[in-house]
Formats: sequence, C-alpha cells, structure tokens
Amino acid sequence: LALEAARRPGTRTKIAGVFALSGIYDLRPIRWTFLQAEIALTAAEVAAHSPLDDPPDVALRIGLGAEETPEYPRQARALSAAAGAPVRPL
Repeated sequence: LALEAARRPGTRTKIAGVFALSGIYDLRPIRWTFLQAEIALTAAEVAAHSPLDDPPDVALRIGLGAEETPEYPRQARALSAAAGAPVRPL
C-alpha cells in the first residue's frame, strides 16, 4: 500500500520513503494463476497497480525474506532494477 500511495499524485509529496518487504510488485503473473478466476483482474487494473511498471520517485528500500518462494526474489530484483534501489536480504 505504501508503494501505491507513493505513486499517486495526491499523496506522493507527503511520503519521504518506502520500505517494501517481500511484496508483489508486478501483478501480471497473477492473471495466469487459479486466482484470476476469483479476482478477474483486467489488463488496465494490472497496469494501474503494478509498481514495477512505474516505481515511485521516493527513497526506496526493498527487503526480501530468506525463505520466500521464487517469484518474490524475482520481483524484488526486477523492482530493484527498475527503481535503482537495493534489495536487502532479511
């Protein structure tokens, strides 16, 4: 939620930084899972709510749990590359 708030014009200037911890930063893969039948994400919703495609312009630190499933490290590395923010293993 902090990443989402930091990307919105109305709140962007009120947020100095975000610590993103083991998050989902790219919603595209969800559309290919069993969850899609329940949540019915549209392409527009995925684009609007995937911070990987539009990282916030605030100080960003990315934390990653040591025992996460493979998709979490992939998304953390992708956000790190897109935002120029380091990933910190926890």
